[in-house]
Amino acid sequence: MRFALSDDGLGFADAVRDALGSVAPPAHVRRWWDAAETSLVTPPFTGDGPWQALVDMGVVSACLPGDVGGAGLRFVEMVGVCEELGAAALPEPVVATAVVAAPLLADLAQIVDGVGEASPEVVEALEQALDDVVAGAAAVAVAPQDDTLVECADAGWLLVEADGGLHLVDGRSLPANALVPQRSVDGARRVARLDRAHLDLSAATQLCGTGEAATAWVAARRRAEVACAAQLVGLGRPMLALTVDYVNQRRQFGVPVGSFQAVKHQLADAALHLEFAVPPVRFAAAVLSGVEGTEDAEWGPLGEPQVAVSTAKAAASDAAEQVAAAALQCHGAIGYTVEHDLHLYMKRTWALARSHGDAATHRSIVATHLLR
Repeated sequence: MRFALSDDGLGFADAVRDALGSVAPPAHVRRWWDAAETSLVTPPFTGDGPWQALVDMGVVSACLPGDVGGAGLRFVEMVGVCEELGAAALPEPVVATAVVAAPLLADLAQIVDGVGEASPEVVEALEQALDDVVAGAAAVAVAPQDDTLVECADAGWLLVEADGGLHLVDGRSLPANALVPQRSVDGARRVARLDRAHLDLSAATQLCGTGEAATAWVAARRRAEVACAAQLVGLGRPMLALTVDYVNQRRQFGVPVGSFQAVKHQLADAALHLEFAVPPVRFAAAVLSGVEGTEDAEWGPLGEPQVAVSTAKAAASDAAEQVAAAALQCHGAIGYTVEHDLHLYMKRTWALARSHGDAATHRSIVATHLLR
């Protein structure tokens, strides 16, 4: 099967890249770093900016069904967009909302509708959350029982797993001590710790039991892992571009340092690892989307969803970290400074490489499946 993006996927990714080039330059990411010095939480959902531009393009609601205002795109058609969002080191929680939480909301709405006994309050809460996503009025975050970190510290809605059920919580009505902002190595990220001791579920809406939503919950977790891998692939590209440009300008002994074999080989190896990480990420997205050909017997264990997902995350984490290491070494002292744009991408890489399981964790998962 082909791992390349479809024409629609390529066109959508190209459009997003063009838009981000004008509304989300490195200076935009730096503003989030500056804001973190005074306040960990900066609501990105008002006024003009990348969030609103991507809402207007239909990116945030792209994976939602057409009957609720989305475009009905499959995850495999969004993986190129995730790469572009990674390449921009975008601070706004577009990926967490668009490809993880929003489709999960739609899946839960189908589950609730299938049960046929949902109260008007449950239906109304789901409709309001989906309407907010389509309108760009709020981001949505997911809080599994076994994870206290929330990827969006200022989410308008939270899907919380607790007490044997899935609860929809209005994030704007949470007490201040329920979501505790956490500092990250990447100052532009807005992660928070969910303090369940201060989470009042009596004001939340229980959508369904955990067992009823088990399949949808696992699918959301796997999408998050592959989306993270896609962002890492995207992050490698600007780091390589910045480094190639730098070594062609920096001169030693009267020649560009990029002409030295040691530099050439280091960057060539980094570029090779990055390109080799692309097919596993695209394949994992295809598997999760049920693309024809991914279930063929010839794939064996590699076609199992979790094996495909873990292979993608391990490959992307390793590749992006190798690119970051090569970029830092080739830049020399300037690469360690916050004045250079390299650190924006490098620190996002370090953070995402360890999010949703690091490379070692996912290699262990693959080994367990293959040896079984």
